Amino acid sequence: MGYSLEKKKEELKEMIELIPKMQESVRNGLKKHFQGLNKQNKGSIEFELHSLRKAIEILDSKYVLDIIFVLSREGESFFFNELKSMLSHVNVGTLSKRLKELEKDKVIDRKVYPNERPIRVSYSLTKMGYGMFYLLLPMLVYVTYIDEFLN
Repeated sequence: MGYSLEKKKEELKEMIELIPKMQESVRNGLKKHFQGLNKQNKGSIEFELHSLRKAIEILDSKYVLDIIFVLSREGESFFFNELKSMLSHVNVGTLSKRLKELEKDKVIDRKVYPNERPIRVSYSLTKMGYGMFYLLLPMLVYVTYIDEFLN
């Protein structure tokens, strides 16, 4: 049996309450991002479009949204086997490949525990990863609302 309408409304309310935090996080992230750029490129439409295309390219890879949403629990990190069980619909090889790509793109952080046997690896979102999640949150609210109230 699915969620009740009241449960969905409560979840939407919680998501909507996160929007100011999301806006502040994105604002701070963008401010830091642009601090390092020289002034000539700062307002360049080519630069802005390139950055937007790169973000869309990252998000367009299969299962990236799934990974970002699982890792979005603030302050939490997950070991590979935990991710594998939570994302059971994702092939292990594909999951490993996507995690490496997201680490390279600085969306996730990978921490190795070399003194443990077997060696364990945990993953968490970086500030950039949380920024992406917070940008996606209004879309999640929107599609949840549309799905519930238009059908």
